[in-house]
Amino acid sequence: MLPNTDSIRGGSPKQRQQFIIDTFVECFGDLMRADADAFRGKFRKMAATPFAFYRGSAGLFYADVAGEDDPFANEQTGRVWIQGDLHAENFGTYMNNQGVLVFDVNDFDEAYIGHFTWDLKRLAASLALLGYQKALSDDEISEMIDTVIRSYMAQVARFAADMSGVGQTVRRCPAEKTSSSPSGAYRWALRCTARSSPSRPNSKAVL
Repeated sequence: MLPNTDSIRGGSPKQRQQFIIDTFVECFGDLMRADADAFRGKFRKMAATPFAFYRGSAGLFYADVAGEDDPFANEQTGRVWIQGDLHAENFGTYMNNQGVLVFDVNDFDEAYIGHFTWDLKRLAASLALLGYQKALSDDEISEMIDTVIRSYMAQVARFAADMSGVGQTVRRCPAEKTSSSPSGAYRWALRCTARSSPSRPNSKAVL
């Protein structure tokens, strides 16, 4: 049984380290015992950069967020098909069934039923980490996440319009910034980015 997430986040670095170890044992224990050499290689790759660590530790992400209060999760929104590991490097190009090259999510091997907000938080945090790695400013990173979240909301609105029939008016998210009166979901998504991603890193991530 893993310790309570809130108590770990408010604890010492040593407690956090132990939480990470316990989570990895919980997630990978059987596989590590079956092929220890493969996991040594995996953990070396994860130690290269903060983003590499984040990319390889989806189990840790879910151990952190599973116990958090989610004001946007209910019987419907808390039980939807999500991508499951929605980080920036799980997007790419492929040929669709009409022979058109498209850019989209291209990895669904961890898709399952969960909160739609978990996908948003994981993607936003991955973008922040990549932004730090590419030496983008905090403003540039915020603008990038702002664009992604607004695009997500606009696409959901289009899905809703398609499902609700012709003539049904659906409120769309404006393309321009309206930070003076953003929706609750938009404020929440930006706020959670800071909670889901570590502080701007200044050293390599190590186990």
